[in-house]
Amino acid sequence: MADTDKKKMKAELNASPFAEMDKKTADWIKANPALKKVFLPIQYSQMVELDKRKWSASRLKDALDGLARYDLKILAHRAAVHYKAAMKQGPKGQLAAEKQLPGDYKETRKELLKKASLAIEEVVADKGNNKRGLKDGKAALKKLDGIDERKIFAEPANLASRAMKDLSRALTAANGDARQEARALTEATREMTAADKLFEDHAREALAAVSLMRGLPKSIRDDAAPELRAFGDMVKKADGTLAAFETAMERFGKEMDGAIAVTKAGKPDARDADRLAKELANTSAETRTAQAVMKDMKMLGKEFDKVEKLLK
Repeated sequence: MADTDKKKMKAELNASPFAEMDKKTADWIKANPALKKVFLPIQYSQMVELDKRKWSASRLKDALDGLARYDLKILAHRAAVHYKAAMKQGPKGQLAAEKQLPGDYKETRKELLKKASLAIEEVVADKGNNKRGLKDGKAALKKLDGIDERKIFAEPANLASRAMKDLSRALTAANGDARQEARALTEATREMTAADKLFEDHAREALAAVSLMRGLPKSIRDDAAPELRAFGDMVKKADGTLAAFETAMERFGKEMDGAIAVTKAGKPDARDADRLAKELANTSAETRTAQAVMKDMKMLGKEFDKVEKLLK
């Protein structure tokens, strides 16, 4: 690339924390002074020198905005759960939201700033016809290593379902004793939170691998080797399965957040807890999706290894 093809431009992320929220939840946060002062735009910028034939400031912004979507969806789900709890519980739910949501926002902000910095680092390091595509492929497969598909849906669901079954039994045994019920709800919330953390930790890594793989075809240059472009076409064919995983993860995340909110609010009776236990245990569809994704990713991994050896 000639020096005349290089141009200085600003890589900029300006993500609204309300981008993935429904209007009622967003308006509720904006109307709460304690939350409004925390939920500020998440911003990142860096001056870079890139090939102007491939990049522009607007294209860089679009790429960074795309990175933010998943984390903003998680934040939106959590905010919606607190909004619904606040509508049902009044001041008690409002105080719980004011205590929890600022931490959720800060966690999201930290994750997005890290992603933006790493993404720009990868863009700046782009050299040669094949390097970017090969680098993104290796990054996706590296993230996949060590991921146990059972820990994405099946194990968190089993832990959460068991917590709800235990809660149902404890509430029945309490027979209206307020102290026993409070202890049972506290224990259920603790166990549900642990199950949710297991899900988020493993699902986040799996989703990162899937997202990188889905974006791989765009990072393969038109003048890349035919073998690498053919691999990009294979990834496109697997896109439906990869997209289904993202949808399944969002759906399961909502169910977990909803169950946790119910236990924190102290709302369920034994019958409600039993119903939630059955709903959380029913993850056969999500598990099949995860298995299909892992199968596709492993198949793509084998093909990628062949391409990488050819192009070394």
